[in-house]
This record gives sequence, structure tokens and C-alpha cells, in this order.
Amino acid sequence: MRFLMLLFYLPFILFTFSMFAEAYHHPHKLPQNYDYKIVVEDKANVLGNTAELRNSLVAFYNRTGISPAVITVENSDWQGVYSDLENYAYDLYVNHFADESHWLIVYSTPDGYSSSDGFEDWYWEGMQGNDTDDVLTKSVTNSFNDELQKNLTARTRYTVSSAISTSFDDLTPTVMKSKVNWTMLFTSIAILAFVCLHACLMIGINPKARKYAKAKPCSDAAQEKACEYCGYTYVVDTCTECPHCGAPIPPEDQPGARFT
Repeated sequence: MRFLMLLFYLPFILFTFSMFAEAYHHPHKLPQNYDYKIVVEDKANVLGNTAELRNSLVAFYNRTGISPAVITVENSDWQGVYSDLENYAYDLYVNHFADESHWLIVYSTPDGYSSSDGFEDWYWEGMQGNDTDDVLTKSVTNSFNDELQKNLTARTRYTVSSAISTSFDDLTPTVMKSKVNWTMLFTSIAILAFVCLHACLMIGINPKARKYAKAKPCSDAAQEKACEYCGYTYVVDTCTECPHCGAPIPPEDQPGARFT
């Protein structure tokens, strides 16, 4: 019966161990089994000299095995045809790459934009392949998105090219580090402790019962007396000295004395 009850708790225990595995994440570099050539296409003519940008993309690829790509377009390329830039970026990805190992950054700017025109109605979107999920987790991409948005907005400090380059440079050194989800880890520990405790109570595993498993119950006629030295109570005919202070007990109260 106890074995059958343990089988009932087995799925819960396996679930907590799967949570332990998910709480610790170690990214793995993607294999070079695809066309990993770095792609930079400046259709909107806003990047200028792309040497620094390419170096940043190459460094990111060398660290992760993910090939990043940057394509700039004009707003008219997608507005009025697509509902948003995300759908257009998806089409750009599938038309440019036959694999799921690229990370595409699409930047869109008004047609014929010049920095002297003042306000720029710009957009950007990221599109990653499914094989990049082990490295580009939700937390990683959210952090990168926030950084890139901040850099693209700071036009007095960065050009479009340097904003993207700097964002990759900030991400590359840490992107492959192992990470621990502490919330999930502590949650899994709490669940496992509860399941084990509940199982012990239901199955009848009692630490006290194991401690006294070999103990022999006193007979109904057993008598208790107080130690002459410390006052601690002992059971007549069970010991030769006080269990508390170690003082000898009267001979008549020692085992076998009443039967001589």
C-alpha cells in the first residue's frame, strides 16, 4: 500500500526536478551548420561607414554562433502594405534566410530622410530564428531591446550604426553566461519540501517511530520512582542508574532484584 501511494507522488516529484532543471540555464553555442555570413543591407542609406558595426556583429557571432543581420528600409516599403513592421520583418527574414539561426534587426526611416529635417518617424524590429531561443531568451532580448531603444533615441550621442553596434557590444560579453532563475529555484524547493512532507504524513513515516522502533513497552504493573539525588523519575526494574544524573538507584529497584 505504501508503494502504491509513493507512485502517486512520483509525478509531483518529477515535476519539481524539471523545475530545478529550468531554473538553471546554460546557453550553448549554435553549430556552424548553416550559411552564417554576416548581412548588412543599408537600403535606406542611414548607416554610413559600417566597419564598426560589422566588427560588432562578427564578435557576437563568434561568441554565440548566431549570425546577426541588419537591414535598413524606408517606411514606404511596408506602410500601407503590412499592418506593422513586425510582419514585414518576418517576410524579410524568410526571404533572406533559409535557416532558423539568424537574428535580424530591421530599422525603418522616413523616405529620403535627412538629419536637417528635424523629427524622424523611425521604427525598428527584431526577428530571431527558432534555433536561437537557447541563447536569445526572453530576458536577454528584453534587455537588448531596451538598450537599443535607448541608444537609438540618443541621437546626439549615437548614429543609427553606432547605436546598433554599441548595443551588440554591451550584450556580447555576458550573453553566454549561465543564469539562475532564483524565483523558480526557491519555488521548486518549497514545492518539493511540501510534497515530501505530505507523502511522509500520508504514508505514516514518523521519525519518532523509527527512533523507538526497538523499544519495549513497560508492563502495566510497572512502577515509577523518583531519584534520591535529582528527583528525576525512573521506572523500577528497568535500569541500574538514574537516566538523568547517573546516580545509582537502590538495589531493590534494579532489574531482577524483585525476583531473587
